[in-house]
Amino acid sequence: MSRRFIITLLIVIVTLIALGAAFWRSLPTIAEHLVISRLEAQGLGPVEAEVARVDLTGARLESLTLGDGAATVSGATLAWRARALAPESLTIESLRLTGRWTADDGLTLGPLDALLHGSEDGGAAADGYALPVPRIDLRDARAEIALPGGTLTATGRGTILRAEPGPALDLTAEVDAPGLAGRMSFQGTAAGSGATPVTGEGRVRLTAAGFTAPGVAGAIDGELSATIAIGADTVTVTAENPVTLTLRDLAPALAAPLADVLRAGTSADGPVRITLSGAEGGAPAFTVSGLDDPASLAVASDGLRLAAEAADARASASAAGSLRLEDGLPTAALHDLSAEASGLVIGGVPIGGALADGNATLSAAGIAAEGDLALSTGAAEVGDVAAQAAALEARLRLSTQADGTGALYAERGTLRVEGLRPAPDLAVTAPVVLTLTETEAPLVRLSPLEGGDGLRADIRAAFADPDLRLRRSTGDGDRLIRAAFDRLAVEAVAHLPEGRAPEVTAMDLDGSGGLLTVDAITLTDAAMDATLGPHGPRLSVSGRMAALPGEPSALAERSPLRPYRLSLTASPTDEPRAAERFALEVDLRDAAQTRLASATGWADLAEGTGRLRLDMPRQVFDPKALRPEHLHGALGTFASGVTGAVAAEGTLAWGPGGLDPDLNLMLRDLSLSQGFVTLRRINGVIRLTSLDPLRTPLGQTVSVAMVEAGLPLTNVTADFQLDGDRLHIDSARATLADGTLTADPASLPLDLASGTMTLRVRDMRLAPLVDLLNIEGLDAAGALGGEIPLRFAGGDVVIDNAVLRSQGPDRVAYAPEAPPDALSGGGQSVDMVMEALEDFRYNTLRVTVDGRASGELTVTLHIAGHNPAFYDGYPVEFNLSVSGALAEAVQAGLQGYQVPDRIRERMMNFQNGQ
Repeated sequence: MSRRFIITLLIVIVTLIALGAAFWRSLPTIAEHLVISRLEAQGLGPVEAEVARVDLTGARLESLTLGDGAATVSGATLAWRARALAPESLTIESLRLTGRWTADDGLTLGPLDALLHGSEDGGAAADGYALPVPRIDLRDARAEIALPGGTLTATGRGTILRAEPGPALDLTAEVDAPGLAGRMSFQGTAAGSGATPVTGEGRVRLTAAGFTAPGVAGAIDGELSATIAIGADTVTVTAENPVTLTLRDLAPALAAPLADVLRAGTSADGPVRITLSGAEGGAPAFTVSGLDDPASLAVASDGLRLAAEAADARASASAAGSLRLEDGLPTAALHDLSAEASGLVIGGVPIGGALADGNATLSAAGIAAEGDLALSTGAAEVGDVAAQAAALEARLRLSTQADGTGALYAERGTLRVEGLRPAPDLAVTAPVVLTLTETEAPLVRLSPLEGGDGLRADIRAAFADPDLRLRRSTGDGDRLIRAAFDRLAVEAVAHLPEGRAPEVTAMDLDGSGGLLTVDAITLTDAAMDATLGPHGPRLSVSGRMAALPGEPSALAERSPLRPYRLSLTASPTDEPRAAERFALEVDLRDAAQTRLASATGWADLAEGTGRLRLDMPRQVFDPKALRPEHLHGALGTFASGVTGAVAAEGTLAWGPGGLDPDLNLMLRDLSLSQGFVTLRRINGVIRLTSLDPLRTPLGQTVSVAMVEAGLPLTNVTADFQLDGDRLHIDSARATLADGTLTADPASLPLDLASGTMTLRVRDMRLAPLVDLLNIEGLDAAGALGGEIPLRFAGGDVVIDNAVLRSQGPDRVAYAPEAPPDALSGGGQSVDMVMEALEDFRYNTLRVTVDGRASGELTVTLHIAGHNPAFYDGYPVEFNLSVSGALAEAVQAGLQGYQVPDRIRERMMNFQNGQ
């Protein structure tokens, strides 16, 4: 071998050694550049790295800083075998992370936020994780997260070993922050082939004491101890005890909705206590599955109960079953559903309630759910409607389809409302209880609206024994109203448009077997039909009336006309500006369906006004057939022996001031007795302007064929006024014995129990008066005048010393075929009297009348004059007393009685108006 070759070879060897030494010394620098460029390419810059050495035994990374210090690594050593240059282990002596957590941004690591979101595909490689070294030791890992109230510090350590099917993990960590401490451990495998990056089991224990969670609460107290089992695509969490958290100083986003459901004056800043437990109050446990496909995620549990308390508000819910996503749509299969709530306020209304024995399924096909529901509310006001409390108890079942159609069924249900006030002047005096009757038909049936912008709800319900008792306050006092039915059926249609308030477009209420009471008016066996249609509401009510207001029930029961049948219909008017004005029709019939009265008119609910036109056909009275007390029991106490006919027409108006009647009452040949006063053949039309008390205007006029009030007065006409229980007589005129009687103005009680009046007499002819006395052989001529004082006492009429005097001289003759029994056997003196009276020419004649209508009248005649054939006309005086009942003698003369023309004209106008 030549020397030159050896020198050349040595030069090459030295050069190679020099080059190798230079390359070996530059390896740390090359490694630094590779690390920096690779990490910055991942968006984690700026990156700073310092490689201390690279040699045959391994490499040491002295420091690594990512994202302006958001993450730092100090003292990472990679060891490998020199012969094979294969890595054996990686030891990380220190790992530091920094970040912050705020209510607005949540958790952020600055430039390292990409680490929180993972890779774009979100998962590991299909063939699992390939550990670059057989063993990784993490000796000290520390994360510091800045919080508004301090710093959360988490420290951890552990080992990762290469194993099959994936790396084996043994990790522990501690968490420390102001108000928070915890420890976590995990042993498992990072298989990487399932939905979860790791499988295995870990334990978590956290204790919070005043921990501040931004966006949640300013202070949280509580403790959590749980085991977490992670499978290929499942996570099961099993707590050791019920988990209870107490939250104080809630974040505004949580405090605002909480304040909406707390009672007025209760602060939402107070503590909120939340407890998660098992269904029976034990430790909670649940499993999350389907992690390999987020669109099919599922949560299942044998029973969970979540409860919350804030101030005096309580709420809880428990269920067993599963919640699942199917193709991204939520589904559920829950059983043992229950819930409770109390002390809540929704829309200003205190609400509480409970759900029990429930179950529910939710799928793409629809919803099926059922349960026992109990709800209660406190005092509530909606517009003018108010209630003190309400309670609902029902067993409900819901079934819907994907297109929005469905049905709600009620196996049972009861609604109770207390202190209901439908209007400011209308109050319900007893609780309203509505009990649903069982029905196979759905309570509510849902279907899409035309156009598809909402749902249509068809409602059908029936209630047993509803009873509504009302008190209405008016200027004249309180009015009592009651409506009760054996059964009340409700049918309604409501539109539920999207984004707009619900609207009831049609409704029908049908009540049967009812009891309706308004003040003293009571309807039994009542039927009601109330409808709401396109043209407004319509109401129809009918029922039986056993008695009328103010009528003794015992008298009503004896009436052959009972029970009356009353029907009333209210329907919208055609007036566009009178939305609350209704047309009224009223019909009253007797038991034989004969019409007794009818009325038509209107009522304005908004103004509280109305008007009815009344028509009462003629009623003919006969003591052996129809009597006044048959129409109204109280009429039998006013008069007796009533014959003749009556009819009525006119208007009944009402308003804030009360009832305002204007009625015309026609009397045709009406005869009646009041106490010992009898009126025969009354004719006329009386205008009534008040019914309670009874009143008429001035100037009412009637004619009476005869008034039997001690004296038989005929052809009577009277102008009068009724004012409550008083009869004011303005003027009266009558005939007695072809003479004229006029009455001074007088005011008498209607029952004629007291009072006085005076009749003034003129031109009373003696001839017809003697005919009324019916004394055989007595004949008289001349005229009388004077006064007849009348006194009323307990229904009787007393005549006290009525004196009538002759208006001039005339003649009296008394020549019976035989002397009366009282004069027979009287001797010579009687014979002289009889002789003188055979042709007695009187100068003075005075008649004195005493007596009462209940008995006989005593008539005393004082006569002074002479008989030309008796002792050459010697003047003599006689006193003669006669007693008897004159009324019977007068009645025979009534056959030719005629109603005065002006009264007959009013009666004809009344008939033409009917």
